[in-house]
Amino acid sequence: GLDSLSHLPQLEDLSLTQMQNTCKGLKKYHRLRSLKKVYIGYCHNINDEAILPLLQLRNLQNLTFVGTPVKFEELSDLSDLKSLFDLSLNNCPISDQGLKKICQLSGLEILNLGETMVTGEGINEFDNLSRLQTLYLRGTNLTDDGLRQITRSRSLRYLDISQTQVTFENLPELANLKNLTTLHATYCK
Repeated sequence: GLDSLSHLPQLEDLSLTQMQNTCKGLKKYHRLRSLKKVYIGYCHNINDEAILPLLQLRNLQNLTFVGTPVKFEELSDLSDLKSLFDLSLNNCPISDQGLKKICQLSGLEILNLGETMVTGEGINEFDNLSRLQTLYLRGTNLTDDGLRQITRSRSLRYLDISQTQVTFENLPELANLKNLTTLHATYCK
């Protein structure tokens, strides 16, 4: 099964999509010290406990979960993942509580929270993400208050707030993002 992959110490890139029994197979993945990029998509039996071995990989740079039930709420300390600069949690049940945990990852440059349950309350913690350049919030419940929190980010260059609860009247708030070069705000209120 999947646990046999833990015997490939030179493995750098791993992609698993629609795999059965994925939770059990990840237990030995802490051995994959060379792993830099992990993509797990539509594995419906993945949870926070199951991904703990991946969070022990100090060389991990890119971590992507798509359509999996990870929440990041039960994870204790993520600050040891100093190499992680790209985290994508598209279409996962990430809430504001989970976002608070994610904000421990101070080295993040790219964060994709598209199609999650984020509203903006957890964005108060964004001050810790001083390197964040790209932020995807498409299809979330981001509000005008959350948008105001985002405008405190000084490094943000790319922002996607399409299909959110942000109102057209509050878009001028984005003028505070002096480094912003790309904005997607389609289908907002």
